[in-house]
Amino acid sequence: VGQYGEGLFDFSAERVTRSLDESCARLGTDYIDVLQCHDIEFADLDQIVGETLPALVKLRDKGRIGHIGITGLPLKVFPAVLDATGPGVVDTILSFCRYALNDVALEALLPYFKEKQVGVINASPTGMGLLTPRGAPRWHPATQEIKDGCRRAVEFCQSAGIDIAGLAVQFAVHHPGIATTLVG
Repeated sequence: VGQYGEGLFDFSAERVTRSLDESCARLGTDYIDVLQCHDIEFADLDQIVGETLPALVKLRDKGRIGHIGITGLPLKVFPAVLDATGPGVVDTILSFCRYALNDVALEALLPYFKEKQVGVINASPTGMGLLTPRGAPRWHPATQEIKDGCRRAVEFCQSAGIDIAGLAVQFAVHHPGIATTLVG
């Protein structure tokens, strides 16, 4: 919930509740296992803490959802929200591109998440395409230096007959402190 198109965000209690209803209708169900507030770095974090998450807790209490998650690219958004909420409000975080062959910054926060009893979902172990022959999309937030370095790593692996995307996934799924890695 929260993102409804390219650059269109609405984290109001009314909209996230309606989004759950819309998703359930599309899926032909009345229950979602994990509902995530997507890309919270584009929201007012005070709204996430004071309006969005309380609305989702009510939905969880009603049995409409099983777990509440938050997602984002900058790691700083997670402690900002988790430190401002009570225990058990947020069940999972989903971090993009921050535990991969080219960036392991997420690892530093794993003890914090364990202490908070928050499950960790690692997403995009290929760095949103950085570690693939296709390469990153034009909008990718990485610096040109990182893009160039990843391109060289892809070329090196290709010359050695190694599938760098497979290597990146293999690396990402083996960390014992990360519950799951989302690929695709």
